[in-house]
Amino acid sequence: MGLVSNIISFIDFGLKIASGARNVRDSLHGTSADLHELELIVADVRTYNNQVKDQRHADHQLSNHERDILAMVKECDELTVELQKVIAKFKVRNGRSKTLESGRIAFRTLRNQRYIDDLRARLDGLDRRIRCNIQYMINGRNHEKWEVHELKATFKRIAGQTELDIKYCFFIDGLDEYSGDEEEVVEMLTFLSASNAIKICASTRPRSIFERYFCDTTLAFDIAKFTKADMMQHVHLQLQENENFRRLESTEPDCWKITSLIADLARGVWLWVFLVTRNLKRAVNRYEGVDMLRKIVLQFPTDLEEFFKRMVNSIQPQYLEEMAQIFLIAVDQHHPLSLYAYSLLELERQNPDYTIKAPIKELDDDYLNTKYPAWTSHIQNRCNDLLVVTIQEPQFGMAADATSVTHIVDSLHKTVRDFMRDIYYQQLTGHLKSEFLSTVSVCRMYLMLIKGMPTNTMNERRLKWEYLFLMKDLLKYAYETEKRSNHPESPLVSVLDEFDRVNAHVWGDVNYHWTRARMSACEEGCDCNFLALTVQARLIKYVRAKLKADPQKLQNKGHSLLDWALRSHRESPLRILFHYDPEDTVVDVSMVTLLLEYGADPNQPVHQDQDKTIWALFLLSIYGMQVQSPKSILAPDVPTEKWYQVCELLIEYGARQDCVLDDSKPELTMQVIFETVFGSARASALQRQMRKKAEEMQPEASNSCIVI
Repeated sequence: MGLVSNIISFIDFGLKIASGARNVRDSLHGTSADLHELELIVADVRTYNNQVKDQRHADHQLSNHERDILAMVKECDELTVELQKVIAKFKVRNGRSKTLESGRIAFRTLRNQRYIDDLRARLDGLDRRIRCNIQYMINGRNHEKWEVHELKATFKRIAGQTELDIKYCFFIDGLDEYSGDEEEVVEMLTFLSASNAIKICASTRPRSIFERYFCDTTLAFDIAKFTKADMMQHVHLQLQENENFRRLESTEPDCWKITSLIADLARGVWLWVFLVTRNLKRAVNRYEGVDMLRKIVLQFPTDLEEFFKRMVNSIQPQYLEEMAQIFLIAVDQHHPLSLYAYSLLELERQNPDYTIKAPIKELDDDYLNTKYPAWTSHIQNRCNDLLVVTIQEPQFGMAADATSVTHIVDSLHKTVRDFMRDIYYQQLTGHLKSEFLSTVSVCRMYLMLIKGMPTNTMNERRLKWEYLFLMKDLLKYAYETEKRSNHPESPLVSVLDEFDRVNAHVWGDVNYHWTRARMSACEEGCDCNFLALTVQARLIKYVRAKLKADPQKLQNKGHSLLDWALRSHRESPLRILFHYDPEDTVVDVSMVTLLLEYGADPNQPVHQDQDKTIWALFLLSIYGMQVQSPKSILAPDVPTEKWYQVCELLIEYGARQDCVLDDSKPELTMQVIFETVFGSARASALQRQMRKKAEEMQPEASNSCIVI
């Protein structure tokens, strides 16, 4: 962002100069100040540019927008020369009449107007490009996910800067709503608060972990004590909208006490206020009096968990299994799904292969609109208002399947989802009468949604991005299915095969496989296919099923499947589609084991990488990440344990000992790589294993392995 902000400053300064916004008559030294300001801005641009280049050299993958921004630096350098010429033309000569000098400069300006207009146009174009890239990244489109270490590094730089005397105050709401360990929240807050330039104002429901670490009562307050008046006003306004209540209030002087009672019992929980007020409005509509209203408030569970249990227990028995399926999906999904997606559960109950047999056909909005009322009632009958259907305007990223579908199903409140996930999950699974895995159902839903995309999807930018996110989420849920399922076989083989077929249809008539569609520069001869994509997506059970059915699929042209498994972190086709747990981001040992068992050769040369072997490329890859990670604030912690396991596996399956490393760096030996990445003890162990394996395979050895 430092580089971006300085490019913007450069553009802004240049436009002022080119537009004649500076009145050089104000000072005989005005142009000297201009030149000095220009030099400072350009120096800042170059400084930040060099820092970003260092990150790139440290093996940090830059996005297309980051690369575009770097390209603008060169244009800034070229424009600097032009701006210096303009400033020189405006320069006031010492010892001359200001009036005469002003006229001379005005005449020069007119004479060089075309040149100045061209310069202004170039600056305007640069301005549009930088703002377009910034807007595209801020909107969340096609940029890499932030990691915690990157966030910490950013805050560290903010807190450590000395150029500006600025203090920061972060307001953080709902610490208790964090889905990970509460200790992680404590660690981050402790990290932030270590700086004298940062203060934190955070809110949370009572949690022992937070109270233990942040126990200074002089700096804490109970927000419930400050919201009673607002709650009373809210309840009164809600009830005042009802004619029956207004009539009751005119005859019953104790009506106002209801609002005070609610505020006292709420203990600062607005959701509780909303729920009890909703019950009161229903009672008022049935002409109940003040005594009954008071009884409703007093008997309403003060604990939300008890209220949720009561709501679930009131669901009719015939709906319980379907209720459980709906809630399990709502709990396990990462985004709110559409009402249409939930309606597909009925088709699944009738035929689990419904999504395979369904045609590729655009969803009919008129048909959906006729079905929404019935589908909404089905959700209400089975979930008793704990899930609600909302109608939203289509927005990018609004929901996982928000294309033409705008009826979204979501929890009444996030505490409902927390309750179902943390407290009631086992009871939900107990209502199931047959095997049900929520992520399998969601994958089927996503395939149907992909089949229902508009026919012009690839020609309309917003639709294309929504389509890509559907693809990403389907692969993500397929990965989670394999992790959750206890069965050795994947339940999604037919779904993923159909997913491949549908994508080939959607991407249209191209002379390469659709998985190459988003490669920035695919090497000549690189034969991408769906199996290679599933190797990168770590779908082990699916890959095993395909190799078991046809072992010849292991012989992928171009990059070997083993190479995709070992170096899945690099720039690759459809990179946006991948989602892994943090501990799985570099190498999947089980996938490597599977491919080796089916005959993958670690000594196979990779033609797209100058015939370096898979083994050599893996060694260079882990060495590069290990060496560069201390130098780059962007590099994640390297999972050396998995790398070590993979090295043992590759050696066991014949990885050659006699690799010649980079001819230009004779000091870079295999021993150096092993010691750098794993330490001396483990490096010696790997060398011993290699020598032993080499002795076993000596009669077979004929060619050496060269790493360039």
